[in-house]
Amino acid sequence: KPSEVDAVERSLSPDEVMSLSLKAEKNRDWDNWVKFVNIEKYIGAFPEFVQLYNHANFQEKTRIEKDFIRFVTRDRDDYILDYKIIKQDIEKERKIAYVYVMVDRFGTRVTNRYRCKYTLEQYKNLWLITDEEATVMKGVKR
Repeated sequence: KPSEVDAVERSLSPDEVMSLSLKAEKNRDWDNWVKFVNIEKYIGAFPEFVQLYNHANFQEKTRIEKDFIRFVTRDRDDYILDYKIIKQDIEKERKIAYVYVMVDRFGTRVTNRYRCKYTLEQYKNLWLITDEEATVMKGVKR
């Protein structure tokens, strides 16, 4: 008979993946950050890359993916100061989840606050980030 310990789910939930991803970005731990992202799909959230990528051949796509990773992992002026996961919605039958997060990023005069909606898709027992939508909210005085 299996024990209760054997019945424990040994995978990360979508909001746990987002927490680890945002922590990795905040700490500039890019090797850890990239583990949680499906680059082929996430690139679609960035207009400066998606058209090039969609019209590229295999070799060009590989180069564009490397350029994209360099772009998203660069030192940014608007680095993450803080974040708070608000909620997650999981559509089990579609193996898709949405995680809503408030992200505060550094700004020279005010902290810039974003309401972000991350889309994650399930791959085996892991959820990977495939899209991001950010809405700018009012800045927060420091």
